[in-house]
Amino acid sequence: MSLNDTPDNQSLPAAFQTINNSDEDKIGRSISAALAKNSINREIIDRILAENGVTLNDVKPLLLDLILSYVNIIVADHHLTREETDSVLYLKRLFKIREGDFYTLRYFVIKDIIQKELAVIYRNDDQIDTDESLYKVDLQDLFDLSYDQFLEFKEPEIRSALERGSDITDLDTVRYPKI
Repeated sequence: MSLNDTPDNQSLPAAFQTINNSDEDKIGRSISAALAKNSINREIIDRILAENGVTLNDVKPLLLDLILSYVNIIVADHHLTREETDSVLYLKRLFKIREGDFYTLRYFVIKDIIQKELAVIYRNDDQIDTDESLYKVDLQDLFDLSYDQFLEFKEPEIRSALERGSDITDLDTVRYPKI
């Protein structure tokens, strides 16, 4: 898939119709509107930025927020499809989001998203099955997190599960959480 082709995912335009209605920033509304119409590519992004006298780096926090708005919509069902993860990858490429950008610039937002999802996973039955384990990997990949960064976010839930009497071998982790 090139940056001139939008992903084959109908949830992307539908989600950005909702996001476009809530975005208060002019640039964010323009980009969301293009995504909602399923007609966005690098040229359109460059034109929107040029019309507003900014560069991609100037609006990187805004672009991260747009992706995070989409992520909040797609994780609402506590499941990620291949199309949804492909759409996030497409947006990261389109907006030139680099590894570490989410962690550095939107740490508390991604922490909140991840910990809410992990709470559902761990508190369901205090055991991690294969699907839940794969979902955790998908969450880690969405935000380009290293193993240690992701472990930092999941340690509180692991600790809580252990306090509720779970067996560590059922929790899909290789070490006890820090105290």
